[in-house]
Amino acid sequence: MTLRIVATLIASALISLLAAHANRPLLIPEPSSIEHNEGLFTITSSSTISVSSEELRPIADYLSHHLGLSITTAQGDIHLATDSTLQREEYSLCVSQSSISLHGGGYGGVFN
Repeated sequence: MTLRIVATLIASALISLLAAHANRPLLIPEPSSIEHNEGLFTITSSSTISVSSEELRPIADYLSHHLGLSITTAQGDIHLATDSTLQREEYSLCVSQSSISLHGGGYGGVFN
């Protein structure tokens, strides 16, 4: 009987947590703020990945391998860059109808 009560309490807590985040996208690590805009970007087989520096090439290679996308030297549909105004592990993710831009304070910020 006690086990059933504990299980019910845990299930209730999980449902509450899920409900609290129902209106927020699931991003890990969780961003400190989110700004919602209209539209969405769809990744297709013709989408490309670009990087601002060779330091980020391993991340582009990983995404290319797992998403089946090519890497370009021109501005890609998915662009990875570093931003010195961010802390090393911080990141900024901007999704528009035409592209995805991921900027990190360093390699770790982009990799997050």
